[in-house]
Amino acid sequence: MGMIRLLGAAGSCLFLASSALAAQAADPQAILAAADRWKQPFPGPTEMQITVSNYRDAEQGDQTDYEVESDDHGQSLIQVKSGAGAGQKILTNENGTWFYAPRTRRAIRITPLQQLNGDVMVGDVASLDWRKDYDAAFDNTQETVKFEGADAIVLRLKARSEQATYREIRLYVTSDNFRPILAQHFVASGKLYTETRFSAPENLEGHLVIRRERFTRALQPQQTTELLVNHLEPAHVESGAFSLQALESKR
Repeated sequence: MGMIRLLGAAGSCLFLASSALAAQAADPQAILAAADRWKQPFPGPTEMQITVSNYRDAEQGDQTDYEVESDDHGQSLIQVKSGAGAGQKILTNENGTWFYAPRTRRAIRITPLQQLNGDVMVGDVASLDWRKDYDAAFDNTQETVKFEGADAIVLRLKARSEQATYREIRLYVTSDNFRPILAQHFVASGKLYTETRFSAPENLEGHLVIRRERFTRALQPQQTTELLVNHLEPAHVESGAFSLQALESKR
């Protein structure tokens, strides 16, 4: 009897899990939130260390290290830690995005579509959560499609404001666990600008996350840029850390 009760409980758990996935599958915004968790498993402020590497015709070129602090309100601070730009900073908050270089008096306002490194834009790193910047809808009436041998769901993401990096994103996620496979980024003109391919999840400090993203610009397919996450953890962010005054005062 005890074994029967255990099997019954396990069956209930499996039923509840499958029911939860089914409920998510009916809601594109819930699918988008699930896709976000493969990149950002923590609900609050985060500290991340990344390396961005450029390739041309599969031959590796320059590498740059960055440190990124972000909160759960879409604010972030990117710091360049190596290379010719070491010491430069990029701040994103509710008022916009700014670039600050050492030994300068004032930060310069830029856009999230500004190139950070290679085919990676500032907004690709400044914001880890699609659901904060985009509204999701099914791109193909909720039917699954075959993408590189996997069953995938295709979402159409529309920017909620001008602050979003791209006007629209077409996002492919696996149909079983909503893991991102491919993101195609479109600018205001409607043209495809860049696309990102996401690697299989890897264990990073006890969390199963997507560590590698490969960016390609539509007009330069022979050139690619890889973003590698080296470290990711919850962080304590001080009040006022994402203000323009704090950026310009830390010379």
